[in-house]
Amino acid sequence: MIAYQTNGRWLVRVEGGRRNRDTVPGETLEVPEKPRPVACWRDEHEDSCGHGTSWFTQFRAGDVTFCIESFVWHPAPGYSWSESWESFSDMEPPQMGEAWAWTGDGWEATRHSMSAEGVLQ
Repeated sequence: MIAYQTNGRWLVRVEGGRRNRDTVPGETLEVPEKPRPVACWRDEHEDSCGHGTSWFTQFRAGDVTFCIESFVWHPAPGYSWSESWESFSDMEPPQMGEAWAWTGDGWEATRHSMSAEGVLQ
């Protein structure tokens, strides 16, 4: 991500990247003031084909809130899929004690093993 000011306007640019042989296009967003990070988190996915990691950073710029996702895929031995990109995302940061589990039909809220009972949110 690059944030820059030109002619009094703040612009945020994500670089895009590659999804195997396909190009993920870069994007630009105009915001009212200099963006400041407010939350950062990570999500990982692993299966027999490889391992992928998404890093999310949520920013606030005046009354605008936006999220940027950076993703990298590392293929397992014998696989050649290559993926590395960054783009704007509509993800929201997880809340304390929040956990989700895949049921096969969709994501379902579940109790996290490190939940903080009695903590007011």
